[in-house]
Amino acid sequence: NTPGGIASFSAGHDAHGNPDVFALASDGTFWRDDAGIWTKLRGAHIVQSFAAVDGGRVYAILNDNLLHEYNGSTWSSIPTATTVKSLDAVTDTSNRDTVFVKESDGSFWDEVQFDPGSGFQEDKLANGGKSISRVSTFSAGLNAQGNADVYAILRTTYGTTTLEKNI
Repeated sequence: NTPGGIASFSAGHDAHGNPDVFALASDGTFWRDDAGIWTKLRGAHIVQSFAAVDGGRVYAILNDNLLHEYNGSTWSSIPTATTVKSLDAVTDTSNRDTVFVKESDGSFWDEVQFDPGSGFQEDKLANGGKSISRVSTFSAGLNAQGNADVYAILRTTYGTTTLEKNI
């Protein structure tokens, strides 16, 4: 009961602090490896993109183009302004998750938990462009104080790109 080839993966920690891995198999099925035990979480071609965080959780864009959370046992939807195109996520030292999302209209948002396990507050970080998004790629991490941080490559109006922190 293991995935047949790994197309992509993201690693985090389970609820006890041990490493766990979420993986998209080459046949499109979605799996979790926790302490060497593989469990299939979704059938083929449902998970489009995903990012693991701590606590055995993962955030994913499913084939409905919406943001979803797997909390270690069940899936739930995270409301966003529009459909989601890409994401990255991180758990801060206070055990709160922040999910950074680029939406279909090109806007860039953060979804921040009020408290661990609570609902999310959404904040727009960058507007979309008329024909292209200003945000090209991005990566979530933690700053020196252990708070959620994001770096993004932004396109300027002159067609050049810049690397920005916490846009």
